[in-house]
Amino acid sequence: MAEIHRRRRPGYEDYKYFPSRRPNRCTRCGASLAIGDPVLGKPLDATTWDIVCLDCGTVSANKRPPAPRSSPRSPATPRGRRRRPPPTPGSGYGIQPPSGAASPVQWPVLINYLLSCVQLEALVAPVPMREHERWTVLPLPAETVLCGHDLTLPLLEPLQVLFASLEDMEGIFYGWPTVVIENDRGQPFVAPLFVRGLDKPSLSVDANEQAFVSVGEPLPQVNMGLLTTEWFSPELVATAAAALAQGLIGFGQPQAMMAVAHQLVTILGLPGDPLDPATLVDPWRPQEVGVFNLVMAFKGELDVATRSLIVTVQGLSLAVPRSV
Repeated sequence: MAEIHRRRRPGYEDYKYFPSRRPNRCTRCGASLAIGDPVLGKPLDATTWDIVCLDCGTVSANKRPPAPRSSPRSPATPRGRRRRPPPTPGSGYGIQPPSGAASPVQWPVLINYLLSCVQLEALVAPVPMREHERWTVLPLPAETVLCGHDLTLPLLEPLQVLFASLEDMEGIFYGWPTVVIENDRGQPFVAPLFVRGLDKPSLSVDANEQAFVSVGEPLPQVNMGLLTTEWFSPELVATAAAALAQGLIGFGQPQAMMAVAHQLVTILGLPGDPLDPATLVDPWRPQEVGVFNLVMAFKGELDVATRSLIVTVQGLSLAVPRSV
């Protein structure tokens, strides 16, 4: 799509221009954005984008940007008396935001970011091994999504089973290598070290045609639901985080991915197979603790507490007035 000739508003100079890939809402005015609508966007992190409509992010050639609204002057306070500040909606009586705090216009961006963090961390958490209906090892000869540039996977029967039972606020995730760990009660859990979400495919396809499932728009990442103190000591988690902070992971580059995987596995003290995404081992469901040269998919679910937290965070969007 060719970019239109409209001047960017201040603060949106580095936003990319592209057609919306899925239904969105402008984080500034709340306008609905359909698939294909031209938008401006900027990544906030590896999984979240700030999306704005053109009216909010640009100024047309025949329009001038709106002048900033001046704040009304406060009445004078009699000498020797202190005036209690008026209540600020959503922040408690008399609490005034500091001068450098985010403006209410930015509030939807912060809420969306917090929601994505809460939901993603819960969805990618390791799955109990006994819940076979929630995870599966995929019979693929090589890993080419995380360590390559493929954006689709064959819609294998195990994936169809996972998607068929998908409910609201859940997701299907794909990853490599497969890691088996135990909690403090000795119960085994399973999760991939690197993970990427999958888009829900159409399950009504012609039996004579090869069906595929597309990877999600958020980029691949290290499974931070696995690298927590619930599964490893604080010292090991800190060491792994420090190793990741030293540079880029190298998604799409097999040798770089192998090096990072080997480094993390060594830090965490996990036994297991040599890792090579080009030659995966025959698919099987591992039972013992360790790391395995297998690709897997799993269904991320939210417990009752996390669902309640998400509803609460969504309600925070009402805590700041829509206009100031």
